[in-house]
Amino acid sequence: MVEVSPENRNPRLIVHRSSHQIGGNCIEIAYQGHRLILDAGSLLDGNADDAISAPASLNTSMPVDGVVVSHSHQDHYGLLRGLPESWPVWCGRPTERLMRLTAARTGDSLPQDVHPFRSFEPFAVGPFKVTPLLTDHSAFDAHMILVEVGNRKISIPVTSGKRAASRSSLNGRSTLPSRMSMCSSSKEPRSAAPRPSQPNTALRSGSRRSSNRRLVACSYPVRRRSSTER
Repeated sequence: MVEVSPENRNPRLIVHRSSHQIGGNCIEIAYQGHRLILDAGSLLDGNADDAISAPASLNTSMPVDGVVVSHSHQDHYGLLRGLPESWPVWCGRPTERLMRLTAARTGDSLPQDVHPFRSFEPFAVGPFKVTPLLTDHSAFDAHMILVEVGNRKISIPVTSGKRAASRSSLNGRSTLPSRMSMCSSSKEPRSAAPRPSQPNTALRSGSRRSSNRRLVACSYPVRRRSSTER
């Protein structure tokens, strides 16, 4: 039986880069010796060498369970060229195609093995349960990433740059950026989704319960076309 130290019993979120600039996104979730990297982007304002230079805080000498790329913008995947070839990568299939097309135009290639995921379908990366949530963004096939590990849920928005990921400290412990969220077990009771006639009431109620920023998602029903309309 392996003794787990108290500090390793809960997942730890590390923002390696993008907390003080836009671009170069690189976030790590560490849990009981396992590591998951969320996005590996190059700096937008750096030179060619900076583009493939990993953040000083990112340990590239140790293995990771995987790297999950949210979309095909360079500030979210451009660092892959500077990371170990042994680090496996997960992304959407269209994102993989776009990354390979971009690399081919510059005479480069993706050094890692790439595993495609499907939107809204959970998959396992070591002890991490990862669910890619297709979302609206200026890049095609962009995903918000939901990670479940150690009885916690961590959601990472598709853009976690300067305005979205400012780090803070509370009692000497790093806390999550304002637009990232960590919640406890899914066993917590959930309130029923508001009916279409109640959105304003639900928003006001949520605002009173929390002083943090809120991410609001809305959707509209889509009528499926019949076979005669296709």
